[in-house]
Amino acid sequence: MINKLKNRGLLCCLSCLVLLAPALFGQSLTSGDISGTVTDPSAAAVPDATVNLTNRATGSAQTTKTNTQGQYHFAFLPPGQYQVEVKASGFATSQRLIQVQVGQAIPVDAQLTLSSASTTVEVSEAATLAQTDNANLATTFDTQQLTNLPAPGNDMTAYAFTVAGVSVSTGGGYGNFTVFGLPGVSNLYTINGTDNMDPYLNLNNSGASNLTLGANEIQEAAVVMNGYSGQYGRQAGAQVNYVTKSGTNAFHGNAGWFYNGRVMNANDFFNNASATPRPFSVSNEWEDSLGGRIIKNKLFFFFDNEGLRYVLPSGGPIYIPSPAFGSYVLNNLKSTNPAAVPLYTTAFNLYANSSGSPRATPVTAALDPALGCGDFSGGGFGTSQPCASTFRSTVNNLNTEWLLASKVDYNVTDKDRVYFRYNMDRGIQATGTDPINPAFNANSVQPQYGGQFGYTRVIGPTMVNQLMLSASYYSAIFGPPNIAAALSTFPTTWAFTDGLYNSNNATATSLGGEDQRYPQGRKVRQHQLIDDFSLTHGRQVFKFGVNARRNFISTYAYGGNTSGLMTFNSMTDFVNGSLDAGASTYTQAFANIGAEPLTLYSLGFYAQDEWKVRPNLTLSLTLRFDRNSNIRCAGNCFNELLSTFGQIDHSATVPYNAVIHTNLQNAFPSVEPIVPQPRIGFAYSLNGSTVVRGGAGFFTDLYQAVLADRLITNSPAVATFTSTSGLVALNSPSSAFAKVQNSAAAFHAGFANGATLAQLQTSVPGFTTPAYNTIPNQLYNPKFYEWNLEVQHSIGNKYLFSLNYVGNHGYDEFNSTLYGNAFAKNGFQGLPTARPDARFGEIRELNNQSYSNYDGMVASFRWRMSSQFSGQFNYTLGHALDTCSNECIEPFNLLTAPSIRYQINPISLSSLNYSNADYDVRHTLSANYVYTVPNHFHRAVLNHVLGGWTAAGTLLFHSGYPFSITNTGVRSAQITGATGIASAIVLADYVGGPGYASCTTPNVSCYSTSQFASSTAQHDWGNIPRNSFRGPGYFDTDLNINKTFAIHESYKLLVGAYFFNVLNHANFDLPFNNIPAGNFGQIQSSVGPPTSAYGSFQGSAVSGRVIQTQVKFTF
Repeated sequence: MINKLKNRGLLCCLSCLVLLAPALFGQSLTSGDISGTVTDPSAAAVPDATVNLTNRATGSAQTTKTNTQGQYHFAFLPPGQYQVEVKASGFATSQRLIQVQVGQAIPVDAQLTLSSASTTVEVSEAATLAQTDNANLATTFDTQQLTNLPAPGNDMTAYAFTVAGVSVSTGGGYGNFTVFGLPGVSNLYTINGTDNMDPYLNLNNSGASNLTLGANEIQEAAVVMNGYSGQYGRQAGAQVNYVTKSGTNAFHGNAGWFYNGRVMNANDFFNNASATPRPFSVSNEWEDSLGGRIIKNKLFFFFDNEGLRYVLPSGGPIYIPSPAFGSYVLNNLKSTNPAAVPLYTTAFNLYANSSGSPRATPVTAALDPALGCGDFSGGGFGTSQPCASTFRSTVNNLNTEWLLASKVDYNVTDKDRVYFRYNMDRGIQATGTDPINPAFNANSVQPQYGGQFGYTRVIGPTMVNQLMLSASYYSAIFGPPNIAAALSTFPTTWAFTDGLYNSNNATATSLGGEDQRYPQGRKVRQHQLIDDFSLTHGRQVFKFGVNARRNFISTYAYGGNTSGLMTFNSMTDFVNGSLDAGASTYTQAFANIGAEPLTLYSLGFYAQDEWKVRPNLTLSLTLRFDRNSNIRCAGNCFNELLSTFGQIDHSATVPYNAVIHTNLQNAFPSVEPIVPQPRIGFAYSLNGSTVVRGGAGFFTDLYQAVLADRLITNSPAVATFTSTSGLVALNSPSSAFAKVQNSAAAFHAGFANGATLAQLQTSVPGFTTPAYNTIPNQLYNPKFYEWNLEVQHSIGNKYLFSLNYVGNHGYDEFNSTLYGNAFAKNGFQGLPTARPDARFGEIRELNNQSYSNYDGMVASFRWRMSSQFSGQFNYTLGHALDTCSNECIEPFNLLTAPSIRYQINPISLSSLNYSNADYDVRHTLSANYVYTVPNHFHRAVLNHVLGGWTAAGTLLFHSGYPFSITNTGVRSAQITGATGIASAIVLADYVGGPGYASCTTPNVSCYSTSQFASSTAQHDWGNIPRNSFRGPGYFDTDLNINKTFAIHESYKLLVGAYFFNVLNHANFDLPFNNIPAGNFGQIQSSVGPPTSAYGSFQGSAVSGRVIQTQVKFTF
């Protein structure tokens, strides 16, 4: 681990380099640059030459003069095709067509020939693929690629999946991809320069499908990593920038329809294995657009409409009590615990009437040696009779979404350009599809609106300014359509960590769906201002900029767990209907508040200098500053301890209201005032074909607004209580439900009056103490030091090979620990034998103690053989290490083996946490290509039959994700009399010998319980670090084949199909990783890419080949 003093020493050194340097070309998040040097036949500079620049689509023009070194520069150019014309007395006029790309500085040098000015020389040579003007790792996608490359679900984020250094997520968690071992929530997405982000979670903003629709509106996209330029900030991962289309002098538009149905989908691997039919599924997507001129060369419009409607299929293994086991449990309760019978009768009736119950088959020993019974044995169950039956779910749900966008561009003068854009998105999300009863389904109505204004002003031949303003709103409230009906069907949620009704199973085998999470959500407004200024002076281009964003959030965090969560850590507890045998728990939150209004802002400044030291050497130096504000609540809704938990008075005689500070306006006691981020980059052309590029710099992440929810949901506003004893029965004073409810009532009544723990225990026998969330006295922004060194070698202007070493180190990253108030009477490793503070239950602390490291090597090959063919192939060898992945807040893996988001060993963070990151894939391959058959055949019939075909595709591969093997049985068997660790993770002690086997084969157990210590024999938190085991790799190749028919000179009809996972390669999830789980060590689910024609993050069962037909009319 690199300590903070060393990090800050590096920061100071880089800052000095920046401040002492003699700045970067004026490309921005929405634009590119053209710059170059004009020389005569002897390579001497030609000063005072006239350079005319004309946008071929809109006719807008600019003119400048070369300086004394023969150099010229055009800044903040919208992407598109331009003509560069150079005139000088005594020389022939030079003309060249060039394509400007987002975020790229395009070098366009001109060597003039002696002749009369009336002579024109057209230069047809394409620009080199090598990047000679800066060190940013940028990949650009043009209109041809955006139109033809397969993007599952027409999701805009999917284009980034084949960028060098990107690893696509298949874990079902937060973030569609990661780059160079950085968190999936560290990526920043912008449209026309302004944020297209969900500031609540630091994810790409999306609609009801969880897809980022709008691909039909996008003209160009750029993915930038290690962005040493000053405009790249606020997130340390990839900066994904989209620029929307505009109208042109020629009218243009399209109308397209995409269709997929059940018969066009391959059945899931596990459905085939269990003779389960394909689930019903149908997906319809559409797009149409129109653009053109209102006034030629001056005023233009563009309109886009897109949407999708699909029936979402779900799938995966579902486990329910076998009929015989259900009868046994009910008979047992009738004689030993009659109060529990009504609730259990309701539960077993729901299981028996679930969608797949008629085809459920008994669990066999091949699936689980304990036959789904976990730690329970009796009546022959677990030996000769199974406790569980299983089936594959085929239930479905409906999801709808559509969007509208319009844009007006106005060339006021040759020096003034403005645009206005409006967008809206409406839809209803199928948030959750429950396999037991549709009453537990969840949805979300999600409206979204936005507006943008942009103004670019050419102040003079050396100065340009670009201003952008935006505002947006969205709402995303989640829950069952009728939560009262859902809770009347079953009043709480049951989850299991023992036996085969395992809560790790992402197919929601637990009873009650996810009702304990609802209602929850947020409504978010955003205002943003971005301004960039560029000044050219001699060999240098200075640039200054500001980026300010303010968010207004109404959070509905109060609703989480208000219906309660019963977690059975022991099947014996379940059979007895009582929480007393295996540390099972019941947790419920009691809210005294509603939606709360929050505000926060981020503010960034930068100054940079790009210095053309020599014609073949460019040096860029940047100093950026970012501030992330404290989160403020207009209703003074935050509640915190008076200090950190370790510093408060732990005497039980001190009243609760003497250690809890209520009605606070700010979420955190203090935040980092400002984060300086110096950066340096260089690009050196060794010769005409080889370029060496590299850089180093500091980057930071903005923290998510969801952090505030932890402090809103503290007592007394939202008091959360957990019971580890009591009956699983309604309407019983001895039930676990009654214990937490009585405790909450007493706590709320006594808090304002200065009640002590003893007084509450007297008024409520069995009083359970509240859990609490804490933070340190100062919160820091997560920070990353990033560096790279790349060699690019071009072969002509058609081929480019590059080799790039990339590394980064993160510090001040978030970490969560649960052990502040934990204890165990037997003194389990690291825990005290008595509770430090008897007034509280589990103390959950968020701090900045996490860190990470990454080293990787990337080999890439690009080719651009003609305008009809382009492609790229990438291979990355890397290793990512951290103490907690994805900022320790949002899990990266959320399927069968969820990410561990807590410190494991209370004594040492590094001993068990510092290991392979959740997204540590050692080998990654990616590729994309587009080829269009030209209409160059000599005969018209051949042109008609063979011409106009396009084949485009992508290829993705990564080696297996790491995962941990856990043992929740240790918590109940060893940590006796424990409290305050209801959520703690215990890693299993591995005794299987040297090396850790991977798990890649489905339906067989990859591991045996004999390879691990038993629950009673393990006396520690684990003997190997987290993520020591490996799961199966991932492979997918998608293909788009279509043919274009020319109806008229300007009208074309395209017919074709997308083939997603064209080889129908089965990709498998991680295995069940909890030893007490009956199916421990077995892979029983498939995975797919994070986006599809059936949305994202919604549990779609379409993981095999998907064929989506397309018909599109363009003009």
